[in-house]
Amino acid sequence: MDHREASEIVAQTYHLEGRPVAVSYVARPCTDGHQGKRFVCTAMQQARRGSTITLTARNVACPGGRHWLGLKNERRFLLPALTYGEKLFENTQVARQWFATVPSPPFGRARYVTLCPLDSAVTEPEMVFMVTDTHQAHRIHTALTFSDGALSLPHYFASTCQSAIGIPIATGKPYIALPDTACRKIARFADSDVLVGLPYRYFRVLLDNIDRSSGGTAVALFP
Repeated sequence: MDHREASEIVAQTYHLEGRPVAVSYVARPCTDGHQGKRFVCTAMQQARRGSTITLTARNVACPGGRHWLGLKNERRFLLPALTYGEKLFENTQVARQWFATVPSPPFGRARYVTLCPLDSAVTEPEMVFMVTDTHQAHRIHTALTFSDGALSLPHYFASTCQSAIGIPIATGKPYIALPDTACRKIARFADSDVLVGLPYRYFRVLLDNIDRSSGGTAVALFP
């Protein structure tokens, strides 16, 4: 199954608004990718609507995006910024406690991160994310659990790029992401939007189970 067919099956099964997005950490920038400065959450929205984008430490507009994608360590800036700027934590000690609960970003993995619609990907990506509503996310989780009853997708308190891309890349595990307040304003995610980030091997599991699980197209028999 090629990427175009896989993208179409998933998009139609879950009635997605927008396309599944392929994410790859690469040594060289994509020749046809947009490289202008932008927020990662904005790039995520643009990619699901058809754009190919290359992100680097230089063109990511937000320190959080650079940090959580593993492009540059911005922890010293983020501790006070998230505490006193965004007012997410009572003090920097609480912020440090939170930092200790989430997986470390994938620092040193690559200089460039490419985002593009899955149906236009020319090589196998490292992961795929999809913007869904809560029911679509639950159905995807159901289809993944169909062949692995021990799989439970975490949903930490985290920024959008961190939870939808950085954590799945760093851990190799799927993740259900709740877009944060700032990115809902900056990138205009809807209040009902959640994101599902799947390392590519789990995206394959989804495709394998999609016609066998009631989380996909199999018909559930209710009493």
